[in-house]
Amino acid sequence: MSTKILLVDDDFEDYLIIQDLLNSSKLKDFELSWIDNSQDALESFCENSYDIYLLDYRIGEENGLQLLRNAIDCGCLSPIILLTGYSNERLEQEALKAGAADYLLKNDITGDQLYRSIWYSLEKTKLERQVYLVRERAKSPNGILILNKNNQVIYANEAATIFLNVKMSELSNMYLHFDFKPNQNHEVEITTKGGKLGVGEIRTMDINYEGQNATLITIIDITGHKQLQNNLLMVNAKLEKQNNYLRQFAYIASHDLKSPVNNILSLIDLLNIEGKLDSSELELFNALKKASNKLDRSIHEMISLLKDHQEDVEIEDNQVNVEDVFEDIKESLFEQIEKSEAEIETDFDPIINIKYNRVHLRSILLNLITNAIKYRRSDAKLRIKITTGVNEGNEYLEVKDNGMGIDLDLHGKALFGLFTRFNKQIEGSGIGLYSVKSIAESYGGSVAVKSRPGEGAIFRIYLYNKVRSPMQVIES
Repeated sequence: MSTKILLVDDDFEDYLIIQDLLNSSKLKDFELSWIDNSQDALESFCENSYDIYLLDYRIGEENGLQLLRNAIDCGCLSPIILLTGYSNERLEQEALKAGAADYLLKNDITGDQLYRSIWYSLEKTKLERQVYLVRERAKSPNGILILNKNNQVIYANEAATIFLNVKMSELSNMYLHFDFKPNQNHEVEITTKGGKLGVGEIRTMDINYEGQNATLITIIDITGHKQLQNNLLMVNAKLEKQNNYLRQFAYIASHDLKSPVNNILSLIDLLNIEGKLDSSELELFNALKKASNKLDRSIHEMISLLKDHQEDVEIEDNQVNVEDVFEDIKESLFEQIEKSEAEIETDFDPIINIKYNRVHLRSILLNLITNAIKYRRSDAKLRIKITTGVNEGNEYLEVKDNGMGIDLDLHGKALFGLFTRFNKQIEGSGIGLYSVKSIAESYGGSVAVKSRPGEGAIFRIYLYNKVRSPMQVIES
């Protein structure tokens, strides 16, 4: 990368001379620009537009030394070399004191001298910036150590003495042997500011410190982070245990039910009742047979669902018709719907076919509709509205009711917990909403909720991707 140089001088001939000197020097890759007035020059200084500046002492009637001071005051970080036509020791001292990187006589300057001055000024500024950053880190809550090539401590801040549990007088000039590779992170045991043992992360970096090769070591207290990480691992382990328990429970329950249901179906098939029952008795018998077949189908679906949960979920290529799934559920819940006198309105026109496992989709809808019926209000006719839609490119399924509602401020975080129930007077297992959320998240989706006590609830299932929602998204 070329070195960008700006000459601030009101004499064009000086610009040509400087250009010739640079061309004859070892500085082969450079870009030289020229400004002939102090106003434009100061703007460039303040913007740090160039890698280095060559500033003439006289800019028309103005004083280059004052322009130098103004440049430093406005935040110029690039080195500025002051050029003058005559030797003046006092001026040289004032220039260096004001912040000049170097002071050169234009009449005696050579290409090599100019090259060395530019190179020295750039290196000096680079080192000064590194030192400045290190000094600033002295105020940091992180521990800072600088080791020379012999692993001797040549700089340490107060935080480092706390983390290493040593006094500053002991740490200074101490030899530390870290068997770490440069530019890598490692964890070590530290003493926290509270005096307790904790975990620190050490980061190492090779630097040039005050002209010598050195290693910068940063110690960061990650005790709190590690505790949160460990807590998360414990929570995940607990959830995994609960999931295993739930799978075992459901698997055992489904298989224990499978055998007696098969027996019932077999007995029904063995019965030859045609001509022996009147029309009303035959209707009841057929209803019994239909209900038994429905129960058998539900058990097989439960077993299929358990098998799906044991493997990573893959979205099926075939489309599932949401309306067909709903009609199947409506038939299954016929008695509950009739008894509750629920009015169910649907609108699947926005999205009627989705890529979803039919059993999973049925489970989501079945649980949400069942909950709406269970938690209906006694003082209002139950109305349930089921719709599909798209929000910010993400497809969703929504179930809305006018039931009892939920106090999300009180129960929001635990709403989808396993075996969690908020109304002990209403029969339930505490598995339904947990299953809804688990299925949605297994597809990369999420569940959003909007509800208030006495005002019903809206459950929106984002089918595939988690998105921002105007409703409360319940995270794991």
